[in-house]
Amino acid sequence: MIDGIRELAADVPAIERVHEVLTMHMGPDFLLVNISVKFAPGTVAADMEAAIAGLDARIKGSYPEARRIFVEAEGRAGA
Repeated sequence: MIDGIRELAADVPAIERVHEVLTMHMGPDFLLVNISVKFAPGTVAADMEAAIAGLDARIKGSYPEARRIFVEAEGRAGA
């Protein structure tokens, strides 16, 4: 499952690198997902928001038990 979620995130054009994928089972049908990513240079906030919304939908479509998904944007060096 973690590898599958990582692949879904890596397939998002605005995401340059997927760092961590953490999951926590809160119950038999409730999965919490936390993903740490680096967005591609030049990605503006509106595009990040759209990428996150799309990723959220793709993860929930593939893993219906994923009820809460958090995407953390890693800071850029020197920013």
